[in-house]
Parts: sequence; structure tokens; C-alpha cells
Amino acid sequence: MRDCSVSVSLTRAFRPALPKTPQNKIDKPLDSELVKKIMRWDMAVLQESPWYQEILREGEKRGEERGLQIGEERGLRAGIELALEIKFGIPGLELMPIISQIHDLQRLKAIQQAIKIANTVAELQQVLYSK
Repeated sequence: MRDCSVSVSLTRAFRPALPKTPQNKIDKPLDSELVKKIMRWDMAVLQESPWYQEILREGEKRGEERGLQIGEERGLRAGIELALEIKFGIPGLELMPIISQIHDLQRLKAIQQAIKIANTVAELQQVLYSK
């Protein structure tokens, strides 16, 4: 029902600009400026709709959640890198290219915990390659 009223509103709004033909049938392409006006008006109506607002909120929520996850990943990796350097020096840092490929937060947390108890880089490698 709403689509019909939008169509009627568009027709009424732009009737003066439409070429005069029987039943206002368009027999040639619309002027690009007219099309731009129609699209701007249509977008203005769309942006005020509850559906658009809900979609926008959902997109913002997903973006925030993804941003938080990325931030947490970066923080964990930075902590892991520091721990590897302090505990194992350069040999420990050589594991970072592998660790940098991991995006699972639980796995990164497990690696962080494994660094605490591992006595050698080889022990830590077993944890990395076991999953």
C-alpha cells in the first residue's frame, strides 16, 4: 500500500515536469536533472522510514561490535608480542607471523596463557600447531 502512495506522490510531484503525452506516458528518456531530483526526493522519504532507521541502527551496531573485536585482537597480539620478546627474545618473536594470522579471540587468549607456562619456544610451537 505504501509503495502505491509513494508512486502517486511522485507522479503528482513531478507531473509538471513530465512531457505531455496521453495518460502521461513517457515516450523519451527523462532528463538527468529530473532523475536526480526524483532520486533525492525518494532518498529523503526513504531515510525517514522506520525500516531505514532500523537498518541503519543494525549496521552501526555491527560496525561497533566488529571494531571492538578488532581492537581486542590487536591488544592481545601486542601483549603476546611483548611477552614473547621478554620471555624468549628473538626466537619467540619469530612466532609472530603465525600468531598474526589468528583472529579467534579465544585462541589468542589461550596462546597468551600458554606463554606463561611454556619453558621453551618449542613448547609454545606445539600449542600453536596443535589447533
